[in-house]
Amino acid sequence: APWLALRRGDIDSRSGRLDSATKAFDEAVTGFRLSGNLHAVAEVQRAAGMNHLMSGSSELAEAALNEALAASLELDDTRNEAWARQNLAWLGFVQGRIGKAEERIAKATALFTQLGDEIGVSWSRGLLAYVRMHQGLFDEAEELAEASLADSVGRNDRWGEGMMLVLLGSIELWRGNTLSAVRLGRQSVALFREINDLFGLIQGESVLGRALIRSGRVDEGFAVLTEAQSVLPEGDDGIGQLARATLATSQVSVGRPELALERLGHTVSKEIDPSLIGQSEWVVALGLALLQDGRLDEAREVLEYAARAMSDVGQDAAAVAALALVVASDGDLERSDELLLSILASSRTTYLDRLRTYIAHGLAKAAAGASDAAEDSFVAARVLLDPTGDQLALAVLSLAQAMSASHLGLPTASTIEAEADDRLRELGIAATGWRQAFAAILSKA
Repeated sequence: APWLALRRGDIDSRSGRLDSATKAFDEAVTGFRLSGNLHAVAEVQRAAGMNHLMSGSSELAEAALNEALAASLELDDTRNEAWARQNLAWLGFVQGRIGKAEERIAKATALFTQLGDEIGVSWSRGLLAYVRMHQGLFDEAEELAEASLADSVGRNDRWGEGMMLVLLGSIELWRGNTLSAVRLGRQSVALFREINDLFGLIQGESVLGRALIRSGRVDEGFAVLTEAQSVLPEGDDGIGQLARATLATSQVSVGRPELALERLGHTVSKEIDPSLIGQSEWVVALGLALLQDGRLDEAREVLEYAARAMSDVGQDAAAVAALALVVASDGDLERSDELLLSILASSRTTYLDRLRTYIAHGLAKAAAGASDAAEDSFVAARVLLDPTGDQLALAVLSLAQAMSASHLGLPTASTIEAEADDRLRELGIAATGWRQAFAAILSKA
């Protein structure tokens, strides 16, 4: 019976029925304890810990995984010890404890190597690739992910293959290579649908939806993200939070704050920790939505909070870039300069972080009547976007530049405004939220 309960828990967890999986794992643990099979107890607690992690319950995940590790050490069960350390490394990564995650990955990899467990080594390498991406080391992350992908394909490890496709798609997305991100996103979505894995499917659809929106296929991208919402199980769990944050962030990206706020709420819950991976994006999206909705004081409070949060790798660059728009709205030119220099000096920024900071800086300078300084920022932003396929970012930049030119009374204003209107029309968006946010900055003149 406990083995059947373990199998049932595995199936429920992969299918997104996380509450049912928890009950099944509890049943399995009880059965194995009664029979004295502590090796199996360690195995079940590892599965239970990862299930808790997917549901967003970090404390329960840590308790279960630590129990699995303790049991493995007591039994001198090296295989379960290695997997427990690998699972704890994943937990550390999700919690933003990057140093701890790296330490655990190294220990797990050493044990897997000792056992000759090529699957374990490959999975640890794949997790390290996720860590490197979070650190902004995209080239190293890509190299690790490619190697892990090849291993997974060679072993017919479909889940491992899918997770590496998601990672490679994410890397391409954050580089601005939208078409490549669309291709990899489609591959991961097809794979996870085939193996009926909801956790992987939601991640794949998140990459695909964002990539489609940024490549200019806005309606198609939102259709993908909406579909991801429709397949979610009942309850507010970790998978659901990822899907909701992705959809809300995407609504903010096209300037629809009212739709974003419907999903994010209007305040930061005490349960949301911006130092954690995923939750930081939630807080930044909320701050930007409030800014676009004209609620400057609330946006400032949220984004200052997000920018103060520190993970092992420092401040969240996305939070700092979003805060730059609030600072520009305050007319604080000195701090606007400081934030731009901070973002440009950071090794952990994406092109979108730099873009938003350039836009904030350019608008702040325009509001102060410094047309040359404003133009410098907008030109730098356009150079930044030239190698990418991000049509949405280019449209938002064109809008900011057009509003700046109009405010300054430049003779080229009408030409720039026509370009911005054309780009937005092609995307099928009004960018109302961005118009309001940019107008708030320019009103500080």
